[in-house]
Amino acid sequence: TCLKEPGFYSIIMVNEDLGPGEKLRSVRETNGLALADVSEITKITVTALKGIEDEDFSVCQAESIRVLL
Repeated sequence: TCLKEPGFYSIIMVNEDLGPGEKLRSVRETNGLALADVSEITKITVTALKGIEDEDFSVCQAESIRVLL
């Protein structure tokens, strides 16, 4: 995947009524990024990112525990 240089992504105004996961998904999609792209940039697993976007934070907790072990 061809990624832009860090810091050169579009920041958009998102609907304040959206939850945090929906806001993140909206920004990611506006920038044309797949979850795998964001994972590569942030070093957060795709599973955790999907959990955040789906607002299923139990997935993030499980991922954190795995990293600590």
